[in-house]
Amino acid sequence: MVDHARELNYPDILGLLSGGPFLNLDVIQCAMTIRPAQTPAGRLCDIVVVIQNAADIDVDVTVTLALPDRSLGGGKGRFSARTSRLLVGLRPAEVGAVTLPMLVSPTAQPGPGYVAGLNLDTKHIGKKP
Repeated sequence: MVDHARELNYPDILGLLSGGPFLNLDVIQCAMTIRPAQTPAGRLCDIVVVIQNAADIDVDVTVTLALPDRSLGGGKGRFSARTSRLLVGLRPAEVGAVTLPMLVSPTAQPGPGYVAGLNLDTKHIGKKP
C-alpha cells in the first residue's frame, strides 16, 4: 500500500509570509516577522505573528511579547509595546494574524543584535484533537 500523504507537497505559506522558518507547537503552526526589519530609533515597528490551527478542535493561543531588556548602551526601557500579551481564539483549520506595534525609543543605541521574541501557550477547547 502506498502512503500518498507523504507525496503531498503543499506551499510553505507561513515561511513565505515571515521570510523564514515557522514553528510547529502542539496543534498550531506559527511564523513571526518584524516590519520593517531595521527600525530607526524613535520609530514604530510591527511584530506580526501568523498562527494556523492544524487540528479539528478549537484552540486558544496566548501570545506574550518579550522585548529587549536593555539598549546596547546599557539603558533600560528603550523598547515598549502598548499590549504585551494577547489571547487568540482559533476554530478548526483557521488562520489568524496578530500585529503588535513596538516603539523604539529615540535614546536607544543603534546596532545589531537586538532580539524581540514571543512566548506562545496553547490550550485545547473541548474535545481532544
